[in-house]
Amino acid sequence: MSLSLSLNSAISGLRAAQNSLAVISNNVSNAKTAGYTKKVQPQVNVTYNGMGAGVVSQTVYRQTDELMRREIRKETSTQGRTTIENDFLKQIQTMYGKTESGGRLGSAITAFNTALNALSTTPESSSAQLNVVASAKALTLTMNDMAQQVTDMRTSGARQVGDAVTEVNTNLQQVQELNRQITRAYALGQPTGDLEDTRDLALSKIAENMDIQTFRRDTGEMVVFTKSGRILVDGNAVQLSYTTPNVMGVTDKVPAITINGQNVDIKSEFRDGKIAGLINTVDNTLSGIAGQLNQLAESLYGNSARTTGVVDQPQYGPATYPFGRLNTTPSETSGTITNPTYLDITRSGSTLQLGVNFNIGDTLTFSNGATARVEAVDTNAASANVRFKITALSGGFNVSSTAPVSITQVNGVALGGAAANITGIDSGYRFFTGVDLTHYTSTTGGYVAQNNAASIAIHPNLDPSQGGTAALLALANDPFTKNLAKTLSDTFTQMQSVAQNIGGVASGNYTYAGYATSMVSQNAIVASKAAADQSFQVEFVRSLQSQSAEIEGVNVDEEMANLVTYQNAYSASARVVTTISEMFDTLLGIKS
Repeated sequence: MSLSLSLNSAISGLRAAQNSLAVISNNVSNAKTAGYTKKVQPQVNVTYNGMGAGVVSQTVYRQTDELMRREIRKETSTQGRTTIENDFLKQIQTMYGKTESGGRLGSAITAFNTALNALSTTPESSSAQLNVVASAKALTLTMNDMAQQVTDMRTSGARQVGDAVTEVNTNLQQVQELNRQITRAYALGQPTGDLEDTRDLALSKIAENMDIQTFRRDTGEMVVFTKSGRILVDGNAVQLSYTTPNVMGVTDKVPAITINGQNVDIKSEFRDGKIAGLINTVDNTLSGIAGQLNQLAESLYGNSARTTGVVDQPQYGPATYPFGRLNTTPSETSGTITNPTYLDITRSGSTLQLGVNFNIGDTLTFSNGATARVEAVDTNAASANVRFKITALSGGFNVSSTAPVSITQVNGVALGGAAANITGIDSGYRFFTGVDLTHYTSTTGGYVAQNNAASIAIHPNLDPSQGGTAALLALANDPFTKNLAKTLSDTFTQMQSVAQNIGGVASGNYTYAGYATSMVSQNAIVASKAAADQSFQVEFVRSLQSQSAEIEGVNVDEEMANLVTYQNAYSASARVVTTISEMFDTLLGIKS
């Protein structure tokens, strides 16, 4: 071997050792850097005419397992979803309170029922009356507060979707830019490991928010798409579009998520990640709880009349009215009432009098031809308003304030004086107020939810703090029922029919306290499972990351051993260079 060839070999060894030492030093200094993977400096032996001619350093690459990285991203998406669901369910559990006695809501219902029972035995007791009012107000305020908390959580969840979409868009743009840098460096034969590490961090952040799939082209470019096959990054990155709502109404769903503003909602395609968890929580979990609270509020209102089964405000809908519907709810979607038990009759300008205008047993004929027989009269009604108990109604009629049905004949004889019109129940006979029961559509029979739990309140006529009097609770000479306290107490102890399966609480028969307990218990079961799922997923992802670190991470001890090896190689190559230099000097000295 010539001295020149030997010198070139030694110098190439110096360069190779120097390059390797630089890579090893970078590995050691970044051993704890998040997302950093071990870099490797490959070297190739060079020959010339069958003889060794030194070593050449090739492009530095990173030591990774792409299949492992895909699996980690997949499980990271699941972790993002379970974490969101668990966080919200813990908030819901806090809102409900302890599961014993149905939580805050069940305790408030039980306290109200206890007060009603006490008042029903001593209706003349002013302290018992005030206690009922106080416990009723506590119940309605509890429902108001819980309804508001549910609204706040739904609004927060919908806003978090907006934050997640913004983060996804930012990282998609970063992947696009890094793809360009990587393909350029790859074409020039330059190292791309650090750029790919940064790109993987961006992909991990995307995966936290939504489930994605990826594949790497031979050019080093990473293509990103959704699990359903929609392209997110392929050359250029798309942008997800989302309009963050200011507040979420009771019927609102998480707004549409589109790609590049196109009119295609891809919200249903999110199955994992934080966005999927938020959509499920807002549109299903929290919406279900709102429905349960509103169903309970509607039943409390619907069953709190001083006499049960009276004609209520106009209602249109199927017989399967939610929890605690009145007996007079129309049995068909036409809105025609065919089987009321009680009628409220209003007469303008004069009064209707028992023994003068009608008697018990009289047959009434209405302006639409329907007939009914008077069984009893509520003598507690206001002077211009009379409540009849009727039987054997034929024909049916609509309750309408714009075109009321009126009494035209009594026992076949025309009723003189002003018209006597059928009306809705006088609101003064309701224990609660602030509830809208007129939310069925007569055309489709569809249910349009109202946030009644947020607005239910004790009727001001019964509340001394609002100018009312609690003594109205003790009206005892009702010919149809006992006093209102007893009527309500009986209602609270009776099983009520739940026609709607909402939020996981099955339809069936419940007491009010039992329904509240079912609400809390159902959430406790779901919350327990969510906590277990989230805990498992955290440990699973941590286990995968640990396995990945063994393959891709920097082992400092191993790197230090390599450092010593290449230091020695560098020293040896340097010694060869020195020796050859001395030999050249000797040869040059001989020639001279």
